[in-house]
Amino acid sequence: MPPWVEIPVLDGSLVRLEPLAVRHAADLAVAAEEDRGSYGFTLVPRAGEVGDYLSAQFARTAQGLIPFAQIRRADGRAVGCTAYWDPRPWPGRDGHLSPCPLSVTVRSDARASDGPRW
Repeated sequence: MPPWVEIPVLDGSLVRLEPLAVRHAADLAVAAEEDRGSYGFTLVPRAGEVGDYLSAQFARTAQGLIPFAQIRRADGRAVGCTAYWDPRPWPGRDGHLSPCPLSVTVRSDARASDGPRW
């Protein structure tokens, strides 16, 4: 990850994106076993695989991945993950990470955030 990156918390109306951490594992394991009907287009681990999934995400930070937990604002539970690859500073913003230039999303669906999203 570039040394200039300050990983922000990104607040939305339905979800908050915060840096992914081990503390999110229990919530993500619960979310992984809820309705899996929308998981056909992305990798979503089963509850018992969440620890390995998190380890893999953390290992990819050396390659430029910034993983986030999707926190449902209504109850504060982690309901999924998303990530941004290879962030770049936004010109004129003193090298601070901004959501504007981060347009490559692995998976994010705030509109349907009532259920788990990865």
